[in-house]
Amino acid sequence: MYVNDRIWPEAESFNDKGIGPIPSKWKGACERASDFNASSNCNRKVIGARFYVLDPKQAASKELTPRDSTGHGTHVASTAAGAVVPGASDMGLGSGTARGGAPSARIASYKVCYSGGCSSAGILKAIDDAINDGVDIISMSLGYSTPSSNSFLEDPLSIGAIHADQNSILPVLAAGNAGPTPSTVSHTAPWTFTALGINYSNLSRSAIYPFVIGKEAAINSSVVSIAEKCYSGSLDIKKISGSIVVCVDGGDPSRLDVVPLITSKGLIMFTGKTVLGSTSTFPSVQVNNIADYDILVNYFHSAANPTATIYPTVEVPKLYKPAPVVANFSSRGPGQFTENILKPDIMAPGMAILAAAMNTTKYVFMSGTSMACPHVSGAATFINAYDNTGKPIRNELNLVASPHEAGSGELNHMKALDPGLVFDTTTQDYFNFLCYYGYKEAKIKSVLKGANLFQCPINSKPELITDINYPSISIGNLKRQQSSPTVVKRTVTNVGASISTYTVRVNSPKGLVVKVNPDRIVFSNSLNKTSFEVSFDGKGAVSGYNFGDITWSDGLDHSVRVVYVVKITIVYNF
Repeated sequence: MYVNDRIWPEAESFNDKGIGPIPSKWKGACERASDFNASSNCNRKVIGARFYVLDPKQAASKELTPRDSTGHGTHVASTAAGAVVPGASDMGLGSGTARGGAPSARIASYKVCYSGGCSSAGILKAIDDAINDGVDIISMSLGYSTPSSNSFLEDPLSIGAIHADQNSILPVLAAGNAGPTPSTVSHTAPWTFTALGINYSNLSRSAIYPFVIGKEAAINSSVVSIAEKCYSGSLDIKKISGSIVVCVDGGDPSRLDVVPLITSKGLIMFTGKTVLGSTSTFPSVQVNNIADYDILVNYFHSAANPTATIYPTVEVPKLYKPAPVVANFSSRGPGQFTENILKPDIMAPGMAILAAAMNTTKYVFMSGTSMACPHVSGAATFINAYDNTGKPIRNELNLVASPHEAGSGELNHMKALDPGLVFDTTTQDYFNFLCYYGYKEAKIKSVLKGANLFQCPINSKPELITDINYPSISIGNLKRQQSSPTVVKRTVTNVGASISTYTVRVNSPKGLVVKVNPDRIVFSNSLNKTSFEVSFDGKGAVSGYNFGDITWSDGLDHSVRVVYVVKITIVYNF
């Protein structure tokens, strides 16, 4: 298991009770630092810890250690592979037994991010070391806050990921937290597996405080609109000190006017989001409905001395179950560089995830696609333990899940143990993808190993990307006026009963004609791999994105679902 981040080795989730000797294939190391003892901080659970600083300006001297300084790395590592720990909670919330997706798996931490950022060279060096050290899964909770301008062979994470894939190591990456804006998803190469993705108070029940609306506490009249969002430099500390403040969510919590706000007694945030992206010990509550927000504003203006209190949080089970819903912060597809691959791939839990914390705090809630990524990594590790054939596991996960927001759907690791059919996306597919995208052979050969004898297919063009053997289908441009349907080919491998028959069911939106040929496939002892074609005719379809799926079923235990996205365009002749 490879985690991109730092680690707090003393966390109970990293104890090695009941774990056997370190595997003989392991070639990694635990590096020493002033606050990190290799012999005592590493064990049979945390078997590797490295850190990379290739630019002296990137990190302060105290950061030159594998140890966590933010809590991010510790949280994601324990989510992926934390040990079983009873009695975990965050201040009494979420009480229960904590465990990672693969609690018996080992963890190796490779620290590449610091206060000065994440070095591209450091990322590549860390991935190379992880490959040579002998990891099985590479989990990278690294995304872009805005779409990257670097395409596939310019992006260090993409380059490192394809090197990992070429070494039979599954790279799992976070989709990013730039949602809900479309085309913000990070890591859209077909060789990356891209994953998407509470608030409580310690005020007493009887405490009542003055109540103020943010825009009414502006430091002067010129910043009222900013003060409404409680942004930096806008609030008059004298007006909010000791009060409960109402703010309107401006979408950027880093801009909040922290200095005056910490003198207040609590925060009421009006937001269009269904849930907050993180937790905090600062007393706060969220209002989602505009009518409720109007009540607060009207009360403030009508009462002579408006007051408020925020009651302690209590868990209310079974009355409200928002999952599975794509979190507001999760970056969305389609991909920035091509719409002929569906991204993201899958969704996994990423909201209010309870996992290990650093320092004396034992467990804490965090939210983000960084939290979804290790759920997928842990599930992949779990599946890998049952699969000793050496075949890829990406497609088994992808098939069982439910397009631009959720990919192929929600992770179900138990069904992925017995998927029935898989789509093997090969290195040749990836080489062809790069040619179809527009890269020259010389560029591909300079970056990727094993490409020396490779030649780009004749007449390579972006539309052909749709034909690489991916477990979903995305057509970025289907012209309504085109004379013939667009035909996409897929090849499936039977990993279930050797003698089996699958029939197909098509689910398509009104006007989009989708046909599968053949509509019945038969496997035998001598035939475990076959191909089928899917044709898409958009003459009667509405313009824009059309979503649907095709499902192959053996009538017993296996339903193999292939999600598709088709963008219908209209060409006007003037």
